[in-house]
Amino acid sequence: MKQTAFIAVLTATILFAGCSSGQTPVTSAATDTTTAVTTEAATTSTAVEETNTTAETTAEPEKPEDYADIYFMNKDGSNTAFATDFEFVDAELYKDVNGVLRYPNFQAGKDIVINFKSDIDFKQGGIYYYSKTKPKRNIIAIPTASSKENTNILKYLTCKDGDYTLKIPAKHVKPDNEYRIKLFSQYPLYDGDDNIVGYGMTFCIRCEKVTETPVPNYSTEQHLVNDNSVNATDFNTGNAKLEMFHDKYSYIFEPPKFPAGQDIVITFKCQSKLNLDEIAMYTSGSVNSHADYITKAEYLTCKDGFYTLTIPAQYAQPGYLFLADFTSKNGTLELVFGVAS
Repeated sequence: MKQTAFIAVLTATILFAGCSSGQTPVTSAATDTTTAVTTEAATTSTAVEETNTTAETTAEPEKPEDYADIYFMNKDGSNTAFATDFEFVDAELYKDVNGVLRYPNFQAGKDIVINFKSDIDFKQGGIYYYSKTKPKRNIIAIPTASSKENTNILKYLTCKDGDYTLKIPAKHVKPDNEYRIKLFSQYPLYDGDDNIVGYGMTFCIRCEKVTETPVPNYSTEQHLVNDNSVNATDFNTGNAKLEMFHDKYSYIFEPPKFPAGQDIVITFKCQSKLNLDEIAMYTSGSVNSHADYITKAEYLTCKDGFYTLTIPAQYAQPGYLFLADFTSKNGTLELVFGVAS
């Protein structure tokens, strides 16, 4: 099986386990029907949030640093915070209707200025940014193990009596970029036995034209398709549930979940002549388990460029996970889907 397929199934396996990890499900709006479901889910979520806010009056509000997803690394192995009082100067902070925090948003064309307090002596660090339109890592500063080499971080990071200021010049602050900042007391942070020998922290910020990022609306194709080099379109999963989960900072979508005990039916349109290469079935929902291959040519039919994949109800058992591979002379198509538990 192709490596990409394993990645897709592994991702799906993690997502199928999302219900037990404290993540909150939200239905994706792939059709008019599911749009209504999404709206209702968002409204319900808001109502629940308001109710909880009323009931839990002692809950502390988010601090600015909570939005930046700060992660601390201590030489004692803990994640205890050693930096406080973060101020993201002139940045906008935003939390959506589901309580998902977005990274502090800075204005394009202006210096990014971040203040914080710490007793740690930061001497190393990295500043990277990633464009959503051009997925490439851009480096502003990078840490190095050589004490003789200028790492550049001290060009942007200053400190006086434990009061730090990090400044990223305006020339690097452009729309649709996300920034990751890493600061270290020494580098590398780990010794040869993978023990932390210093202190380090990482956090994220962004520069987007719109601060109020909407709840994502994933299409059926995004839920279903792992690879599509044959330009297939018009994917339809019928009565399958299209769900996504969120944690404190992000949304993750799941493969379609079909009802148990019913035929699994998927339709799509493709101009290429496709062959059903294989259907792998994972009875435990994990690629770490044994895969049964239930491939039969008659499971795939085509009429006038519209394909129908039908997997008999006998295989639609709760928690099962499937990967279907199709091939043609023009490329490949890989679909990942499962059965609701």
